[in-house]
Amino acid sequence: MFTQSFLYYQKSSGQDCEGSVGINDNVSIQNPPANTPGPPNGQIMPPNTLLIKACSPASFYAKFTTGSTPRTYSESYDWSIELYHAQGTYVYAQENVIQNASSDACLWSFSPGILPSFKWSYNYDGNIFGKLKVTVHVSDGDTKTDERFIAVSPFAFFNNLTYNVTTTINACATPNFTNIKITGSPIVTVNTNGLGMRINSTFQVQKGSRLIINK
Repeated sequence: MFTQSFLYYQKSSGQDCEGSVGINDNVSIQNPPANTPGPPNGQIMPPNTLLIKACSPASFYAKFTTGSTPRTYSESYDWSIELYHAQGTYVYAQENVIQNASSDACLWSFSPGILPSFKWSYNYDGNIFGKLKVTVHVSDGDTKTDERFIAVSPFAFFNNLTYNVTTTINACATPNFTNIKITGSPIVTVNTNGLGMRINSTFQVQKGSRLIINK
């Protein structure tokens, strides 16, 4: 799986040093402080994306804190997302990053890929149940880990749309159509990628146009 991502680091104010394993060190997945600028152009960093949409950008932020003497610092952050299905788990995305500078915070931003076809496990809201995990490698050789439950929408929603030019829809999740019209003489192609397709209400295809559905 190919993902585009970037990482954001805040340099530690403490000096780089070695010490015993920091039992008071901790990493926490949390929203970035309000109005905190980040990459690539200093835009305000968004809150964590707890409901992910396939093939749509998502981001997570984690903060490392130290209570050790001498002070420790984080050297790298390993991120992963696992989704649950009937046969076990699926690693939806991951990033293993070695830092070039000490830091105390990390923003993981990525674009998740197409949802594969599994018999998924769903939460109470009907979204695919998953777990986000971050492991920070600390300067004293220790590691600290934090986890959060997250969800991935199993549907890509298309609502109240009119297609009048030739269009190709490449589904990343099950296409869910509501109130769709195809007018004029375009060719509209839906590549479902084996994920199926759902039509909730009106789907009008005007004579002279074409609708192609590739399973």
